[in-house]
Amino acid sequence: MNWIEDTENVFMSAPAEIDDSEEHWKQCTDHMNSFLDAAEHCALTGEMSTTSTPQEHSHREKSVLGYVGPACVARPVSRKEASDNPKAKAAQDKEWSRLIDRGVWSYNEIREWDDIARDARKKNETVHLGRIFGIMVEKGSELPEGDPNRKFKYRVVFQGNNVVTQNWEAALFQDLGSSPASMEASKAADAYGSFPGHDMEQADAEQAYVQAYLEGVDTWICLPDECIQLQSYRHLFFDKKGNRKHRKPCVRFIKALYGHPDAGSCWELHCDRRMKAFGFEPITDWPSCYFHKKLRLMLMVYVDDFKIAGPRANLKECWDLICKAVEMGRNEGPGLFLGCNHERFERTLSTGVQVRGLSYNME
Repeated sequence: MNWIEDTENVFMSAPAEIDDSEEHWKQCTDHMNSFLDAAEHCALTGEMSTTSTPQEHSHREKSVLGYVGPACVARPVSRKEASDNPKAKAAQDKEWSRLIDRGVWSYNEIREWDDIARDARKKNETVHLGRIFGIMVEKGSELPEGDPNRKFKYRVVFQGNNVVTQNWEAALFQDLGSSPASMEASKAADAYGSFPGHDMEQADAEQAYVQAYLEGVDTWICLPDECIQLQSYRHLFFDKKGNRKHRKPCVRFIKALYGHPDAGSCWELHCDRRMKAFGFEPITDWPSCYFHKKLRLMLMVYVDDFKIAGPRANLKECWDLICKAVEMGRNEGPGLFLGCNHERFERTLSTGVQVRGLSYNME
């Protein structure tokens, strides 16, 4: 009996009238279980079972590794340690000052959280109220003291999962979504950069997200103690006796800080506008990819990673244009890009033809 016949038996064994006898239901259950076993066998092996009960099949041997301790993990640093350790405190103050200098928020108007919500309700306006906080870690904590690769790193982010409106309801965002360049686009740029007389270079945008203005609903953020305690701005939040001027001081959010649900979209729109303004034309159906007709150069952007490919003589002029459009770090030849080392090679085929290309080293 095969599994198809088993299926027929499940339905054909039922009498014309409903039979609630225990024997009948046991028979139906046995047929159905047999059918399910055979169907599972078919799905796993691609073979049709010729018996009502499929044969036993052994799985491949599993690769079982012994316990491996945490590796390449940054050590979390508590708030107390961050304030007591001079190096950690310096990293913390540096990050806050850098964001303030970039105009991520404005000190022109400092208001209480409750006042912002109350005024918005009176004017029948929608505002978003959120928070920012810092994350401190020590990279290379397993290294000896004094090693240059052992250092404190501090980053301030927007708490995107805890944002409310003036009515204390959960905030809704535009949810535009971002469309970074694809892996195929990266490979196409590598191929174009391997043409005779061509080359490829790459660079990172400096603090990409906070180069873009936050679009959408008017947003206010509550500043944590680490920010209002900064010596240069302490007078804005404390009187001469050291008393706080505000219970929950809030400032207007201006730039698309990391963590905001729309930050990625705002940066992508900002980058797209700037690239178009300097002669880069979008490639149809290839998001975040552009071609400069005059320089004959291809540009692909993956979040803050930029890669250009084309005539070697035009690369410098292209970087000059990009640096006018957005703030960039130092450009360099093929290297680590999207987690993979790109290594240039040149070979001579058996026919005597010279070829150039890129190999991808994942190790």
